[in-house]
Amino acid sequence: MPRIFLSLVVANLLLLLGAATLGFSSGESGVDRHVVLAVFTLLLSCFIQVLVFTYFTVTGKVVAQAVHLSDLPPGPLDKVRGFKRAITYRVATIFGSILAVVATGAAAWRSDSPVVSHPVVAGAVVMVHLWIWLQEYRLIVAHARFVEETLSRYDAKGRGSAVEA
Repeated sequence: MPRIFLSLVVANLLLLLGAATLGFSSGESGVDRHVVLAVFTLLLSCFIQVLVFTYFTVTGKVVAQAVHLSDLPPGPLDKVRGFKRAITYRVATIFGSILAVVATGAAAWRSDSPVVSHPVVAGAVVMVHLWIWLQEYRLIVAHARFVEETLSRYDAKGRGSAVEA
């Protein structure tokens, strides 16, 4: 998952920079292209967050099954909940920033005069995305290691006998 996440983040960052470039270009066609690329970019950003949340949810269920089937101590369940709680706050922050940039972008698109708040909010959104992506990547790497360790202990305890019982 870490490599998939990084690949998607790099693609999203390139699209964010492309949308910003088009936003500052002159002419009506530049604005229209900016809007189309910005919508696509924000949809990709939302997809990444949904994928991350789903990854933590599903792997959390896998860890819970391993703990229960092999009678491991319940400590891993608390750790999984902690990972999921941490990622949920970050996903919510990304979605909140997306709502802010969409609101100011829609206001800018509908107005006849330039709106100063949209470029400022868009710049802040890029910074928020970069900061949160870094934190999410660290959580994904730590979580992947933890899941691997837990499943190794599950295998070592003899999952075949636990499943048959």
